[in-house]
Amino acid sequence: MAPNSDAGETPKTAFDELCRSLKQQYKAIENARQSADVQLASIRALLAKENINLGDTLALVVFGSLARRESTSRSDVDWTLLVDGPVDPEHIKVATRIGEILVAAEHAEPGNTGTFGTLASSHDIVHHIGGSDDTNRNMTRRLLLLLESRAVVGELVRSRVIRAVLGRYIFWGRGLPTNSAPRLRVPRFLLNDVVRYWRTIAVDYAAKKWEQSEKKWALRNAKLRVSRKMTFVKGLLLCFDCELFPNDSLWNSAGTPKSWDDAEQLLASGCETLVEETPIDVLSRALVRLQLDELAKDLFQAYGEFLALIDDAKSRQALETLTFDNAESDPVFGIVRNDIGRRFGDSLEKLFFTGDNELSRLTKKYGLF
Repeated sequence: MAPNSDAGETPKTAFDELCRSLKQQYKAIENARQSADVQLASIRALLAKENINLGDTLALVVFGSLARRESTSRSDVDWTLLVDGPVDPEHIKVATRIGEILVAAEHAEPGNTGTFGTLASSHDIVHHIGGSDDTNRNMTRRLLLLLESRAVVGELVRSRVIRAVLGRYIFWGRGLPTNSAPRLRVPRFLLNDVVRYWRTIAVDYAAKKWEQSEKKWALRNAKLRVSRKMTFVKGLLLCFDCELFPNDSLWNSAGTPKSWDDAEQLLASGCETLVEETPIDVLSRALVRLQLDELAKDLFQAYGEFLALIDDAKSRQALETLTFDNAESDPVFGIVRNDIGRRFGDSLEKLFFTGDNELSRLTKKYGLF
C-alpha cells in the first residue's frame, strides 16, 4: 500500500473518494476493478460480433465478482438471461447460444446449481417474495440483482426489473403511516430479505459441503468470510442509508416529503441509485461520511489482501483442493481464517456496533430484532 499518486484528480467513485481522502492506494482492489471492466467490455464485444440481439425484453446480466468489479484471473462468469416480457420458446435457444459463445471464448463457466447460466423470469423474481414459491434460487437471483449485478446487454430491461423489485419491497411492504410528519424509514421488508439471504447462503455453504464431498469447500469458506460478507454489508447499508444520512443530497434533493407516499417514492428512488453502486463503493460512501478513516484502512487493507490471495494461482489451487481434515495445518487457509478473515470481520463488527452511534443504533433496532 502506497500513497495515491492521483490524489489531485476528481474522484470517480466512492472508493476513489475514500482513497484520496486516506491518501492510500489499494493495488489489488484497483487491479480487480480494472480487470472486471475489461472482461465485461470483452464479453459485450464478443456478443456484438456474434450478432446476439436481445431486443427490449431480454437482458444478459452478470453477477459475482465480475458485477462487483472484483475480477481475478480465475473468476467465474455467473450470468443469467433475464426475461421481462411474454414467454417465447426461442429464449432458451438464445440462452444456450450465449453459453456456447462464452465457453468457446474460454470464460469460466458458472457453477452447476442451476442458478446461473440459464433463463430467469422477472415474474418470479418480482411476484414470489417469501412464501412457498420463493425458492433459494429465486431469492438468490432477486437479491443479487440488487446487491451485485451488471448488464452486459439490456441495461434498460435490468433497470426496469430492479425498479419493480424495489417497488414490491417498498410500496407493497410499507409500514403503517403515523401521525408524525412523513419521513424516510428503513425499508424493513427489504432488510428482512437481505438478512434472510445472508443466513441462507451460510446454511447453503454447509449443505454444499455435505452434498459435494467437500469439493472446493475451503474456497467457498474463504468467500463466505470476506467477499460474500461484503455483499451482505452492501445490503445492510443500502437499507440504513436513508436514516443514517438523512441530510445527504440523495435523500433531500426533492425537499421534505409532503406525504407518506412522497416519502416512499423518494426512498425507492434513492435505493435505486445505491443499487447501482458496487459493495465496495457503498461501504466507502458510509466510511467517508462517518469519517472512520482508521477503520476504513483496516477494512480495505484486509479486503485487498483477500483479492490478492484469490488471484494468486498457487493459493487459489490450495484452497480448491484442500480437504477438511488438513485445513487446521494448511498455511493458506490459515491466512484466510486467522488473519485476513478475522481482521475483516473484526473491523465490520466495530463499524456496525461501536464505530458510529447512529449506525450502531440502527443495527440493533433493525438488524437484530
